[in-house]
Amino acid sequence: MSDVLSNNYLYIWFNFFNEIHKKANEMKISTMLNEMEQGYFSGNNEQLQLRLNEQEKLIDSLKEIEKKYQNLFNNSIDGIYKSTEEGKFIEVNDSLVEMLGYYSKEELLNIDIKSQLYFDVSDRNQQWSLTHRTLKTCDIYRLRKKDGTEIWVEDYGRNVYDTHGKVIYYEGILRDVSEKKKYDDVLDVLLKISKKGYSTVSLKEFSAYIQSELGRIIDTSNFYIAFINREKQTISIPFISGEDSEEEFPAEKSMTAHLIKTNKPIFIHADGLKKLLQQNIIKLIGPSAKVWLGVPLRVDDEVIGAIVVQSYDNENAYKESDIELMEFVSSHISLAIQRKKIHQETLLSKQILRKVLDHIPINVFWKDADSNFLGVNAISLKEMEMENESDIIGKSDFDFYDRNDAIKYRADEVAIMQSGKAKLNFEEGHIKNGENRYYVSNKQPIFDENNNVIGIVGTSEDITERRKTQIKLEKLSSELKIQNDTKNKFFSIISHDLINPIAGIIGFSELLKENSADLSPIKINSFATIINKSANFTLSLLHDLL
Repeated sequence: MSDVLSNNYLYIWFNFFNEIHKKANEMKISTMLNEMEQGYFSGNNEQLQLRLNEQEKLIDSLKEIEKKYQNLFNNSIDGIYKSTEEGKFIEVNDSLVEMLGYYSKEELLNIDIKSQLYFDVSDRNQQWSLTHRTLKTCDIYRLRKKDGTEIWVEDYGRNVYDTHGKVIYYEGILRDVSEKKKYDDVLDVLLKISKKGYSTVSLKEFSAYIQSELGRIIDTSNFYIAFINREKQTISIPFISGEDSEEEFPAEKSMTAHLIKTNKPIFIHADGLKKLLQQNIIKLIGPSAKVWLGVPLRVDDEVIGAIVVQSYDNENAYKESDIELMEFVSSHISLAIQRKKIHQETLLSKQILRKVLDHIPINVFWKDADSNFLGVNAISLKEMEMENESDIIGKSDFDFYDRNDAIKYRADEVAIMQSGKAKLNFEEGHIKNGENRYYVSNKQPIFDENNNVIGIVGTSEDITERRKTQIKLEKLSSELKIQNDTKNKFFSIISHDLINPIAGIIGFSELLKENSADLSPIKINSFATIINKSANFTLSLLHDLL
């Protein structure tokens, strides 16, 4: 809205310019005098009087317009001027004098515009060549004030031509847009720093970028980032004025340590530094600055360091408003440090997880929603007879296994992802090198933060050898059972053959023991013979058995 009003204001000015030129063209006093000399009005006083009245009205009208013009000209907050092509001002208002830092109109009218006002003469040549008969809004460019400092202006103007089409002068309005330009530059710098902070991992690279970008809007010729080592009570400066640095010094009472201790931004000039020195709050390290500006670096609400700019020769190098700018930059450095810390922790976690995965004696794999491999562990690489994981990523089971097996795996995984439920401890198999291989597998879906299935993770253990061993054991067990049954039958038969002679031995030996006194020698001899035969039969049977 303000830009619209400002542009309307500028158009009002040029309407006055146009009206003045129009009225001036309408005034043909010189022509009327020529007509009088030629006797055009001879004997016609009434016609002469009419022409005189007409000219008088035009003059009054022009005076009124000129009065309004001068009123606006002298009271405008923007600089208004007329200048020649050669580079001299014809007319300027007080606002332009003040804007450019001169003492009077006369002083400004006497300068050479090209050499004294422009940093780059080509800027003026370009503006002159681009102007038109109507109002032209030109690009922003720099002008040099009397004290040598720069000012950014927008030049609204046009060329004024004579009746032959030759440029008489250039008239226009200069608007000081230095603050707007700086505001736009600040926004641009902050946006770029913010974007860079998310795209870089190296703190030194980010610091160098900050120093470069920040240098567009403030003096960063003496810029550094410092970190406190609380255990060693030292301050290290890994980056200073665009260069890598390994400088480290005792924190003690340095200005940087004082800033970190207070945990507040400090904007101080030479006299303030002198007071801190006199109060023994700080000690001077290196040359004393004319102005010093620093803000703390914080990570997780803990001050870890500072970002500082200083000037040794210009006490006006920084303003209070630059504190907010530095705090913004500090916040992004802190975020970059946090991201780097998280990145390192994540990297370490990934490395540990990778080592664990690669030492698990089973296959581990993870796939996307299309069952394309996203990664595998070391034993899976060996199983698939591949050397590098990169050779597997993006491929599917169809690239490594029999088509029928791959179709079965894909259908199985689709069912798992559609149901959102894991499938655990199930057997599956495929043909490898002409041999059936068997696996115990586990598969479960992977979910994103919105609980949408985005893939699958699984494990599979090759149980082929175990299964072969199990089959052998089952066969051996069956054979042992048969042998055991045969043995039992055999021992049943043997036991019957052994019982009779042993019973005879026991029986006749008992008779001899109990009735030896009553038995005749013939009986005793008969019993002994029976016992002997039974014993020999038993011994013979045992020899055959063993």
